[in-house]
Amino acid sequence: MIRALLQAAFAACIATGAAAAPDQPITLLQGFAPGGNADTIARLVAQGLSRELGQPVIVDAKTGAGGNIASAAAARARPDGNTLILMTG
Repeated sequence: MIRALLQAAFAACIATGAAAAPDQPITLLQGFAPGGNADTIARLVAQGLSRELGQPVIVDAKTGAGGNIASAAAARARPDGNTLILMTG
């Protein structure tokens, strides 16, 4: 499961051009409390992405409103491929 998440996140980075900008860190947003399940998964995904892309991936917990705050932050982010969001179901 983690491998599939990493592959999907990596494909998203390639599709948006994030891999072409190695001088800027990638921000991975997640909408739940630090230390919870979503945060743990985000940190595992970030670790794998960082290793694969050779650039830092920073996990940013934008907590509140059931993930809506993180979703709004991702929607407002510059469309440069350096901001991703981890959505939970």
